[in-house]
Amino acid sequence: MSDSEMDLLEKSTAENEEEMDAENSARKPEAEAPDAEEEEEPLERTLLGDGIDSLMMHWCQLLTNVSVRAPVPPPSTLGHVKEVAEVCSKHFRDACVDVTNEFYRLGTQWEIENHEEHFKNEERDLDAAILRQNALLKKAREEFLKRTQHYSTYYPNATKHFTT
Repeated sequence: MSDSEMDLLEKSTAENEEEMDAENSARKPEAEAPDAEEEEEPLERTLLGDGIDSLMMHWCQLLTNVSVRAPVPPPSTLGHVKEVAEVCSKHFRDACVDVTNEFYRLGTQWEIENHEEHFKNEERDLDAAILRQNALLKKAREEFLKRTQHYSTYYPNATKHFTT
């Protein structure tokens, strides 16, 4: 490298370092400021939280057991690999079922505790479903008439002759 190229390289490196130092100094007050999240006390343990924790743990375990990273020790037997995969998938499935059941239980509990609001929501949803069904019936009727007119235009004598 020539001296001029070396000077340009050193100058650009120095400028980049200055920019990075300016960015880091701008970020330090934010990092030193206490977060509002850290001051809050943790939520109480619930069945739903435990279920989601279990689901995430089994998902990570499943990914860990099926991912391949070098160097990979050869499995002891093919049966062992199948057994580990079966156990991991069953644990993950069970965790999914637990979370689903807990969501269902909480939803049912909410419906029982807030039955008036639930009935209002149900009525609103039924009204929307009725409107949607009426719109679909109207579209089907229009499509049927359009196709009938199309058919009668192309085949005008289709229903005029009766043969026995």
